[in-house]
Amino acid sequence: MTAGSADGRLSTAARLIDAASLHTAEKQVREVLATDPEHPRAHALMALILYRRGRHGAALREADVSIGLEPTEDAFRFKALALIGLGRRRQAIDAADAAARIAPTSARAALTQAIALEADKHPVQAEAAYRRAAALEAGSAVFLGNLGRFLLRRGDLTSAEDIARQLDPTSDEDAALLLRGGVALARGRASEARDFALWVLKTNAANASALRLLLQAKASQSRMLGLWWRWSMLVGAQRPWVRLVLAPLAAMALVAIPFGLGLLFGAYLIACGRIFNRMLAQELKTVTFRRDF
Repeated sequence: MTAGSADGRLSTAARLIDAASLHTAEKQVREVLATDPEHPRAHALMALILYRRGRHGAALREADVSIGLEPTEDAFRFKALALIGLGRRRQAIDAADAAARIAPTSARAALTQAIALEADKHPVQAEAAYRRAAALEAGSAVFLGNLGRFLLRRGDLTSAEDIARQLDPTSDEDAALLLRGGVALARGRASEARDFALWVLKTNAANASALRLLLQAKASQSRMLGLWWRWSMLVGAQRPWVRLVLAPLAAMALVAIPFGLGLLFGAYLIACGRIFNRMLAQELKTVTFRRDF
């Protein structure tokens, strides 16, 4: 594989990662690594893929390999994200700072600093970093959206709403949609918040923030319904073998419940992942997506 061919595959992989097509992206990256095991960008992108899949330890190892080959902004950014996932927040800040030193005018490096600082509970410094990212790419829905969502998490609804008004109403960036959905939920417009969450999930069904917004919207409409969705998602996210272990244990724990109901509950635990996916698919069918929403 030539250098140009490898770069082309990796550029395609990067676009696929942005589109949440992780399986196809990983295939492209592994093809490059098969011919050039020491390709630094390939290891960096593999780190991002593994991070998106929740395999934070493996992501950290790939990021470190990439840094050892060529210390780039992306490699340090992805290392910071993996460290946040592992709960090593102080080290994540150090990695994010290293990315910012390599690329001091990069909005993405500033955003990674903000995420690491927020994770380590430094709200003042985190807000400064979110604002720096938004200023470095003025008008970007990605960075404005992330700033607005941070302010919303901090309870500053007025400022978050002001930022939401600055966004292009036709933007379909996840950060912009989630900010508008979060503001709608905070203002008591649960149905509108649900639609924004589903818009994001339409293109990225694994977006945890969108799933969380959907659950919050459901819970605001009905506590029991919200609890049902939350429970289904929690159990459904477990590996099949975990559910197989949980099922008989749960059935035995329900000794006060008639035997038949205990068996039904055990069967539900096993099938929970499929049930949740069907529930989500049905929700997605009920929304008509428009550019102006």
